[in-house]
Amino acid sequence: MTGKSEAAPPHRRGLPARELDRPSDLPGDAPVRRWVAEALTELRVPWDAAGLERAFERGNVVDGEGGPVGADTPSGGLPRLFIHRDVADEGRAPTRLGVVARTEQWIAIHKPSGIATMPRGEYVARSAVVIMRRQLGTDDVVPAHRLDRLTSGVLLLITSQSARGAYQSLFAQRLVRKRYRALTSLPPTRLRAACRRGHEVGLHLVKERGSLTVSVLPGKEPNARTRLTYVGERTPGQRSGGERGSGARVGEWILEPTTGYTHQLRATLAHLGAPIVGDPLYPEVVPMSDPRWGRGLALHAEYLSFTDPLTGRLVDLTVAPPWDT
Repeated sequence: MTGKSEAAPPHRRGLPARELDRPSDLPGDAPVRRWVAEALTELRVPWDAAGLERAFERGNVVDGEGGPVGADTPSGGLPRLFIHRDVADEGRAPTRLGVVARTEQWIAIHKPSGIATMPRGEYVARSAVVIMRRQLGTDDVVPAHRLDRLTSGVLLLITSQSARGAYQSLFAQRLVRKRYRALTSLPPTRLRAACRRGHEVGLHLVKERGSLTVSVLPGKEPNARTRLTYVGERTPGQRSGGERGSGARVGEWILEPTTGYTHQLRATLAHLGAPIVGDPLYPEVVPMSDPRWGRGLALHAEYLSFTDPLTGRLVDLTVAPPWDT
């Protein structure tokens, strides 16, 4: 980004345009086509001549006000240049997400497993933020916090620019009560007994650069704390108070984290010998061809509670896990 101005073109279908830095040796009479090609190369964004021409034909290359720029336009007359990206995974993206509650400042949604919180990598249209920007018709939607892509449950999104700091700080200052539900492989007998009435587990977790997972470092001061309550055994597909399903027996848990470390719940349960059903990362990373990457994780953000910083009212948000519906 050039940082010359805060002004930027309007979002397009929920996504911002990306600013392209002007190459330092670009002459003023060089066509914009060259500017775009050199900037994309510097950013290591794959492109070819045909794709570049399509970007201009579709009006994806724009100035600071969002107006389309022609490929042969001289670069010297443009202070800034942006490009809108096409979303390759559009066809697999859901068009609407369920709303749990809404005010003028925020909206709580039910995020399904497999949908990222923020657009990133191949999960652009398949992200809660982009889906809700399109669903609500506003580009002001940003997350107050995040859920892992494979984790389902209640997600709080902010819809008012002026209120972003107030709600995001609730999570940063750990003023939000969270409760999760999980299904795991049957835990060791000793762990079941210890957690029948609730038990706090503290671990020191560390995530090294480039690693997909976090590691537990024994003997160090805990930086991740979770209260675990073992609910009991059940069969996948069995409702909490209803009929039995079929398949191997699993353990059901209530999880209440008091910190928010990356993969905290997944790593904690795997470390204790009860990995979450369907987890492709813990206790070991499986190949991308493994069906667990697309099947869904049995980890669900069931409940959020906080005092609204703007109204002073207590907010309780609940979404039942899929195995209870």
